[in-house]
Amino acid sequence: TENATLNPTDAMTLAAWVRVADPVSDQKIMGKATTNLSILDIYTLGIEDNQFNFETKIGGVGGKLFGGSIEAGKWYHVAATWEKDGEKRLYINGSLANSGSAGSTPFPDLSNRPFTFGAAGFNNAAYRLDGALDEIRIYNYALTPWGVADIAQAYNNFCQTAFELPVAGHSCNESRRGHNIAGSSTGISAACGNFAGGDQWYRLTVPASGNVTIEGLIASGSTVEDLVLTVYQGDCRGLSALDCNDDGGDVYMPRLDLTGLTPGSTLYARVFEYNNNEFGLYGLCAYDPTTTALEDDAHSAQLEVFPNPVSGGIAHLR
Repeated sequence: TENATLNPTDAMTLAAWVRVADPVSDQKIMGKATTNLSILDIYTLGIEDNQFNFETKIGGVGGKLFGGSIEAGKWYHVAATWEKDGEKRLYINGSLANSGSAGSTPFPDLSNRPFTFGAAGFNNAAYRLDGALDEIRIYNYALTPWGVADIAQAYNNFCQTAFELPVAGHSCNESRRGHNIAGSSTGISAACGNFAGGDQWYRLTVPASGNVTIEGLIASGSTVEDLVLTVYQGDCRGLSALDCNDDGGDVYMPRLDLTGLTPGSTLYARVFEYNNNEFGLYGLCAYDPTTTALEDDAHSAQLEVFPNPVSGGIAHLR
């Protein structure tokens, strides 16, 4: 497509959902470029060597940011932002994967060049994408990290596109932000709560203890304060509900304490807003309550033995 208004010079954001069959070969997702490769002006999202990349060059000067690890056939949300006198950034599934200086030179006028999807901007017969694109977004300003996280959360409203929910530590000290904006119904009946659509899906791995707690959290400034949580086992073609909770956590947020699970197995957590009549951000966290704070922090602790050398067969740690 070619449009004179699609010509950012001082800032931009490129974003899309991407699925590829072959993540090794050099392929282009979207972007613009001149045809003179010796003084190439280019901004493009691409794929190469099992990674996403964001390439920017002005007058032939610039380079690529690489990030992520791509599996063939899997959907990813990829976004890139660029802001003159600031940074260029590459995000994978809403999280920052790489960043660098954007420099102080604005992009030249590329309004006479087509904006190309699934091929190189300088040659639409080259570097063709072997895959699919969805929810393509282009902005003439740089989204904030929270803005990128927001648009990356809108597509996990199916079991097959569930986002990874890390099981972190012994308490709810790391949460995944999500939102129910633009969520649709999967058609799976709810085990509890008043389901009216807008469900969101997450995938987690049971820790070695076989125990995991999942909690919904109220995001600062959000009106979403009443989530319903259902946890399933099995795969997306044959799910079996393990448990469901409506108001077991903070205020009207859910909480489930699951025990005796198979370590290493996959669970699916499905959340929706009660009645589906409030829309906005929320938090969701998973943790193993049977671990201790000492176990949680052991990897970063620096222990000192004294006295050194040890005398009398007694040593102390601090």
